[in-house]
Amino acid sequence: MKTSVEVQRETLCMNLKGKSITVNRTERVCVNCAWYEQYYHQNRGNIYAWVPTSMGYCLAKECRRGALRQACRQFTSNA
Repeated sequence: MKTSVEVQRETLCMNLKGKSITVNRTERVCVNCAWYEQYYHQNRGNIYAWVPTSMGYCLAKECRRGALRQACRQFTSNA
């Protein structure tokens, strides 16, 4: 028989949901730059999918960068 703590922990884990942020296409952030490549990881559920992460790779600077960092001088809009 499960204890009340184990039941609470199991209930909490089943109710966890991801968070998302909406960024306007006109904002000067790395995720909107043509030089930015988003990193993805495989979905943990039973459905095969790739989920974007908060990190990526800047082809202009050749380094890892966060998606919401302020854009550099090489910023080129995707739109």
